[in-house]
Amino acid sequence: MTIEQLLSHRTGLSDIFTDGQEEFFVILMQNPEQQYSPQKIVELYYNLQLNHYPHFQPGNGWYYSDMNFVLLGSIIESLDQKSLAQSIRDRILDPLEMEITYFEFYEEKRGKS
Repeated sequence: MTIEQLLSHRTGLSDIFTDGQEEFFVILMQNPEQQYSPQKIVELYYNLQLNHYPHFQPGNGWYYSDMNFVLLGSIIESLDQKSLAQSIRDRILDPLEMEITYFEFYEEKRGKS
């Protein structure tokens, strides 16, 4: 699996929100205020055994999966040695002077209500 395949949804990974929708929402509704870190999402992905049901071998098709973005965010955090929210702030939002834009759930709200 490559970064290009993650970016283009050509990994074949199952999607936690659609392929595991029923089980995921049962878990979600048990504690609707719970925030899920990327690590917890990956853990839940394995607990739901979605890793056993890829749609195809990497590079052999296209299928939208939020797991691609979870993994990409983890790669960015590992490379930058900081949170994804801070990387987005440092690399994109601050250089573009996007002062009222923020990464919801991971940063304090900015700007007007």
